[in-house]
Amino acid sequence: DSTAVGLLAGTYSVIITDSNGCTANAVVTINLCGTFVKWQQKTFGGVDIDRAEAIEQTDDGGYLMIGSTNSFGAGNFDVYLIKTDANGHTLWTRTYGGENDDQAFAGRQTDDGGYIVAGFTTSFGAGSRDVYLIKTNSMGDTLWSKSYGGASWLSGATSVEQTYDGGYILFGSTSD
Repeated sequence: DSTAVGLLAGTYSVIITDSNGCTANAVVTINLCGTFVKWQQKTFGGVDIDRAEAIEQTDDGGYLMIGSTNSFGAGNFDVYLIKTDANGHTLWTRTYGGENDDQAFAGRQTDDGGYIVAGFTTSFGAGSRDVYLIKTNSMGDTLWSKSYGGASWLSGATSVEQTYDGGYILFGSTSD
């Protein structure tokens, strides 16, 4: 916690460094009393290419960011989940995948409080690029993962929903 002394009300770009030396860029709005009003932007990730493809608000008021990372994980791009609280503070991060490219484009919180994540994998499956579906618990630990596809290169899911019977429906593309 810091107090902003001598700042006028307005919007400022700031760099925040924690005790471990990790930094984040943020845009904050300061009211007339000099207190932080609202986080408008935060940066997550490492030193390489990391990208978010989707964000979902979770039942606890926080957020789940779904994407891919080349900074962390088993190799090349891996599926990357970041769970935050309502103020954007990181609660946990997880990577999923193998030594080749694995990316996620969609995810949802499930009825059991866990998460379902969909994208593509080139690390697992029958072809060069298959649909990748990952089910986690509420802490992001893998409960199971599945790949779907044939011998072609172009398979991937861009949307996932939980169905009323407790299953999942995927939307995406394939050239099989």
